Parts: sequence; structure tokens; C-alpha cells
Amino acid sequence: MDRDHYVGLVTKLNRVSQTVYTSPSRLPLFATLAWIAGVLFFLVPLMLGRFALMVMRREAETCRNPDHSALVKKLAARFGISRDVVLMTSNRCSVPFTYGFRRPVLVMPAGMQRWTRRQLEAVLIHELAHIRRRDCLTQFTARVICGLFWFVLLIWIAYARMQREQEKACDGCVIDAGIKPVEYAGHIVDLVRFSKGHILLPGISNAMGMKSVLNERIKSVLSLKSNRFSFKKKNLWGLLIVCTGLLAPILTVTVGSKAYVYEKALYGTWVNTEYSGKFYQDQRIIMDSDEGMITRYASIFDSHPEGKSRFTIIDKWTDSEGNRCFKIRWECEFEAGWVKYYEFRRISHSGMILEFVNQRERQGWPSKLDPDHPNYRIYYRQR
Repeated sequence: MDRDHYVGLVTKLNRVSQTVYTSPSRLPLFATLAWIAGVLFFLVPLMLGRFALMVMRREAETCRNPDHSALVKKLAARFGISRDVVLMTSNRCSVPFTYGFRRPVLVMPAGMQRWTRRQLEAVLIHELAHIRRRDCLTQFTARVICGLFWFVLLIWIAYARMQREQEKACDGCVIDAGIKPVEYAGHIVDLVRFSKGHILLPGISNAMGMKSVLNERIKSVLSLKSNRFSFKKKNLWGLLIVCTGLLAPILTVTVGSKAYVYEKALYGTWVNTEYSGKFYQDQRIIMDSDEGMITRYASIFDSHPEGKSRFTIIDKWTDSEGNRCFKIRWECEFEAGWVKYYEFRRISHSGMILEFVNQRERQGWPSKLDPDHPNYRIYYRQR
């Protein structure tokens, strides 16, 4: 078969395949666009919220009350916080919150001057507990993970549960400091009244002042006891190991699926009935992804293979016309032993036409797909 005949076949099959075959890349494209839209939907508000907190922090003033500043230093030393905690006040915020990972800032409402000593101490202990636990960083990281994997419902459930447990742990620190649960619950109710019904979680913009959430918070505080179980570092490492184990399959599938979809075009059964079946002009070849084998059949009707070869994908890319290209090294067994070949394969953008040129290892990689090359072959996917 001469070159002109091959070129004519390729052109004809390309035209036919474009009309009857839907490109397999459309579904991954739509899925990718949907994922990007979801990421933007969930992460853009997070970034805007962080920006709003940053602006509020910059507009806040350093607390000028020496007694309040001294109390913060005293409580921070009790909690073992080595970082300097800056106490600031702001007319724009109605509830206290912490900001910053490396240089924590505690922003308090300007009206805290009217609070009693016990109320102020309870609030400071709660916020300093967040700083010691680095909850601001934990919540931000968890929210980013939720945004990246927004389609996994269990991650959002775990995130909501984490928020509740963080608040409960910090409330527990207040109880451990000697403030009775009933007294602390009263402080929380007074703070809700002072903030006109809104309590913000540290570092995020979720409202906590809803009646149902407030009732849940009060019940949780009243059930706390001092000197209860404390979450130690070894428990944290155990939790991280469990979470990593749960996320590992998702990450593996996400990363590995893209490569599988790309290489899937190479695998399957390829035929060309015009070949003679002699001297590696097999009428049927099968590319097996599981075993990494190329099985050759002299005739499309044969049930016993003429031979098998091991193959390894060395490189892969997509050319300007959307064709998938592969560099493959494969080995064929002869009586004298295994002989290595280098091969350049190209799958048409429709996924229906396979062309390749191979030559022995000592000749190096084929530079191009040349129909005049003695080892040039063309096959068509068997559906």
C-alpha cells in the first residue's frame, strides 16, 4: 500500500469520526469548569471576609487602659502563649475576635469599658484560648479545604462539627479558670444583648446569635465541668492521621483520574484487515493497560496470539491539532532473547485512528510519523 493511499484513508476516517464521535475531553472540561465555579463561589466570600477583618484591624486603636493590657499579659502567660498579643479596640466591631496567625491581635468592642472585671476576664480567656490553639489558622485552612472539595458533603459536616468543638474547648478553658458554668452562661447572654444578637466566630463571618445556636451554646456551657479531658498533641497527631487517611483516596482519584483518562485513548483493540499478517503486519493488536502488554494477532479472526510484547509509556503530550502522542519503549521476545524497540504513537483527536513508527533501540527514537518508513503502521479502533 503506497503513501497516497494511506493519506487518503486517514483523511476520510478523520472526516467520518468527527461527525459520529463525541470527543471524550468534553465531559472532563465541563466537570473542571463546574469545579472552578464552585471553588470561586465558596472561596471568594472567604477572601472578602478576611479582607474586611483586615481593614477593621487596621482601623482599630491600641487599648489605652493599662489595667486591661496588664490583664491580657497575665492571662497569656498563664496559658503559656509566648507570642505577644496586641489588645486593640474598635468602634466598628460589636463582638471580640482574634486576627492573625504569627502576630495575633485581639480586637475588642470599644464598649468593653462598661464590662465588669469578671465579664472581661471570661471573654479574654476565651479569645486567648483560640490564640493558643491557633484556631484562626485551623479554621482558615479547613475552610479552604471545604472550598476545594465543595462537592464532598462529609467535609462540610466535619467543618461545622469542628467549629462547635473549638468553641466548646475554649468555653472549657473559661470553666477551668474558675468561672462557674452558670455565671459564664450569663456572661454569654449579656454579650449577645450587647452585640444586638450577633456573635461572630473568630476569624470568620458566621453568625452565632441565632436563638437555636445560642440555646445550644448555653446548654453546652452548663454541661461543662472543670478538669475534664484535655486534647493533647498525641491526640492531634492521631486525628491528623485519620483525616489524611480519609482524604488520601479522594486525592489519589483526583490526581490519578486525569492521567487515566488521557492514556485510555491508547488502550483497547486496534485492527487493519488490509495487512497480510506476516512480518509484524498483524491485522489485530490489543493494548492492555493492566498488564502493560501488546498482544498481536495475525488475523482478526485468530483466537491464539502470534506474540506478546511488554511496553512502557515514556512520554505523552497533545499536539496542536488535538492528537494524543506517546513515546513508548517496548520489548519483544525472540529466540536470541528480548529485543527493545522505541516507538512513536499518535492517536487522532477523535480517538479512532492509531498511527505509529518503531525502530530498534540502537537507532534511537523515531523523529516523526513518516508513512514511507518501513515500520510505519496504521490501525483503526474496534468498537
